[in-house]
Parts: sequence; structure tokens; C-alpha cells
Amino acid sequence: MSKEEPYFSVQKEYIVSDLTQDNDGYYYSYSYLYNWIKMEENDDLKYELDSYFFLKLSSFFLEISLPTTHRKFERKMIHSVSLKKKKLILPLLVGGIIGPLSLVAANIGSVSLFTGLSLFLGASLLFYFGFIGNFQLEVKFKNGTQNQFFIDIENTDIQYFIQQLNTEIVMDNSRYSRMNL
Repeated sequence: MSKEEPYFSVQKEYIVSDLTQDNDGYYYSYSYLYNWIKMEENDDLKYELDSYFFLKLSSFFLEISLPTTHRKFERKMIHSVSLKKKKLILPLLVGGIIGPLSLVAANIGSVSLFTGLSLFLGASLLFYFGFIGNFQLEVKFKNGTQNQFFIDIENTDIQYFIQQLNTEIVMDNSRYSRMNL
């Protein structure tokens, strides 16, 4: 080995890519979510469903705490939030199929009359609850995905809260897009 050549001679090319978004449109955020940064998070809007469950929009997140789930979504990735009443397809199908079949079975004597009528009443209630439906909170993201959560409350207060929530998100999104120009 000659004295002119360095002992370690390694040359590599490094390619720096944008880590925040890949080719499929998925978004990864690594910047300010670490605990050691200690950025203050302001609560912009909060709606309490009861003493333990709430919907909260803060500086960085939309937090949804319901009896069945507790989720946090990044605010800048949210496109819109809505509350819709949707019919429940499974109770509709099960009640719509079992109800008439139980009446026919009771009529031809396959099951006893009491059992057939009991099944018919149960299937009718199931069909009714499927037809009435339930309210769902729908969170739409900028990449087109949606998350839906069952919510047991519907009144003018929550409608007003969701309207304010959408206003805040649209204003924040327009401010964020102007900063990127």
C-alpha cells in the first residue's frame, strides 16, 4: 500500500428524499410530535358528550374520545368532518330475511306458532332499528380516506360544533397552503 492512498477510501452517493410523502400519497410526520420538544398545544374547540367522552380540536390534533374508541388525528391532514345519519345494513338484512321466513314456518307448522311469532317480532324489531339507523361522525382526510365513528347524540349543539370545527379546519388549511407557496 502506498503512502498516497488513504487507508480508508470509501465514496458513496447519498440521495436525500422527501420523507413526508411517498409515491402512494401516504403522509408521515416526524417533525413536532416528539415529547422532548414541548410545544404548547392550545385547545381551540371542545364539545363534551358527557363527563368522560368528548370531541376536541387543538393546535395540532383532532381528538375523538367515545365509549368505543379514543383517536387522535393530525389537524393539517383533515379535509372535513361531518355528522350523518346512516341506516344499518346488517340489521336490515337479518330482520328482513328472518321475519317473513319465521311467519311462513309458523304457518306451515315447521315451528310452533309461539316460536314463529316470537321470531317474527324479534326480526321486526331488528329491521326497525336498522331502518331508523344511527348517527355517525365521519372524518375525511386529504388523501381521500375516511374514518367513521358511531355517536349516540344528535342535537343542534353538536351540529353547531361540527360547523365551527369545519370552519376552523378550512381556515387552517388555507393558511397552511398559503405558507407553502
